[in-house]
Amino acid sequence: MNILHISDLHYNEASARVSEKVIVKVADSIKTSGKKLDYVLFTGDLVFSATIKSHFEAARQQLFDYISKELNVNPQNIIFCPGNHDIDRGSKHRAVRPYFKDEVTTLKELNDFYSSKNEVYIDSLKTLTNYQEFVRNYHYTEEDSISDLYSIHYRSYQGNTLAFVCIYTSWLSAIWDDKGDLDEGNLCFPVNALQEIINTIGNKAKRKILLMHHPISSLRKDISYEIEDLVYDNFEMLFTGHVHKMMNVARHNGENGIYEHTAKASLTKGASVGCSFIENFDHEPNKYLVSEITYIKESDECHFGTAVEVTIPVGEERAEQIRLLSKIHDHVGPEIKNANSLLLQKDDEDENAFLTRFNTPYIKTQREDTANTLPASIISLNDLYAAEKKYIIYGKDKSGKSSLLRRIQLEFLMNYTIYQRIPLYIDAKLEAVKIDDKYDLENVLRNYLGVNKRLNASIAQSDKLV
Repeated sequence: MNILHISDLHYNEASARVSEKVIVKVADSIKTSGKKLDYVLFTGDLVFSATIKSHFEAARQQLFDYISKELNVNPQNIIFCPGNHDIDRGSKHRAVRPYFKDEVTTLKELNDFYSSKNEVYIDSLKTLTNYQEFVRNYHYTEEDSISDLYSIHYRSYQGNTLAFVCIYTSWLSAIWDDKGDLDEGNLCFPVNALQEIINTIGNKAKRKILLMHHPISSLRKDISYEIEDLVYDNFEMLFTGHVHKMMNVARHNGENGIYEHTAKASLTKGASVGCSFIENFDHEPNKYLVSEITYIKESDECHFGTAVEVTIPVGEERAEQIRLLSKIHDHVGPEIKNANSLLLQKDDEDENAFLTRFNTPYIKTQREDTANTLPASIISLNDLYAAEKKYIIYGKDKSGKSSLLRRIQLEFLMNYTIYQRIPLYIDAKLEAVKIDDKYDLENVLRNYLGVNKRLNASIAQSDKLV
């Protein structure tokens, strides 16, 4: 099964000529490769502004219709979800923002809000009106289900039923501010809506594939852990877009028990323009070959990159990875409480007080009183998160060393599926009294994670452990 993953067209009249050129070159490169294409998955931001309804149809003609014709893909096999640009922000109801700020602050309140279908909920859907009209008029089958916040598309491939699921993570985009700058970490999607999807599909499909514009990490943290557990436990593939703003490489990962692919690029702007071609072996469905198709402006052509192989754990190994993810999620809440205890001024009402108040310290590569005349380099938090080498953090008393280490620990716990790092925070003062000739760090890790001896040893000896 071969999949073309595209994201972030951002169609408007100003960029139409550029995007049309890229799309033609993408299609040419696939035809030249001789590879057949079964499905096209588009993960949001079809248009730049959803206020202009006609742009959806123009984008369909430019992208979907052209690829369908040139690469011989059934239009019904082009599956898409909305992005934050595909919602009409001009239709945003004034009551939604204060309602969410005051009335929908917990996961239970969000689920109840979705179930209630009250007036504010109905108003919150108005931003999706133009997108929903476009979707309902597309060439989908009668079996396809299009709901308020998601769609389900059943397709047959080599005698097996596939269920493509699109969830609308952009539903409440830009309610926190008019531009959407505060979306990251604040987006909401009801967990009971995802459970509703899973129950609806039941045993109808052999393979379930999920499309969403934003990575799961963009959701509000209490929501993201629940969504992540359901996704990893019930879906085989996950495709996301949006992060072309932050990275110029695609992220394809199989270590968490499912195949994940985050698009590296948009089709119109940024340092990286292009898309991704994914080959899934029919005789080995847990193996994938991923090739990046990159548009090179200088030569006006697309480069079909060397394929990278990704293997997904199956059977007990997959179940083990999912259990590990769940155990890591279980540690987030208690460790945030531990971090909150470092605050001089406690706030019992704010469960995330440490994260809210944390100020990134000024981190240098050398002491201020060093004899070295070379200027010290500044290390950012992101540098520490991504670091492959070891660091020792020095600083004066009460300078924030413990807070910095706690913040790194929480970052790795909260975003394990991104970093693939398992943090073990050891308080030397508390641990010193336990050290004797039988002290074993692997046992400390095993007690913390609660995993079997074999997996624990594997983690302890790997680069995953921080």
